[in-house]
Amino acid sequence: MKKFHAYIDDLPNVKSVNTSSKYIKFLKTILRQAQIDSLKVDPQVLSYRVPIVASLKTALTIEELQSINRLETTQYALARDTFMFLFILIT
Repeated sequence: MKKFHAYIDDLPNVKSVNTSSKYIKFLKTILRQAQIDSLKVDPQVLSYRVPIVASLKTALTIEELQSINRLETTQYALARDTFMFLFILIT
């Protein structure tokens, strides 16, 4: 499993340890289901510990959100309105 994890880490679109760990967790979920469905799964694969690195989450400030909302544009109006709608919907 370590070799497979190293392979994933080396893929060009994998930029962080957390990205590769997400892929490994997904694979383990599939393998757990296979085991439940009576398929043979190597127990070492399921016991593999996936590393997680703490990451800094950044968010837009109120001023930045207001700036986006006030943006006068015809080309990006739909993108702006969709973003603001989703932002309001999930907060």
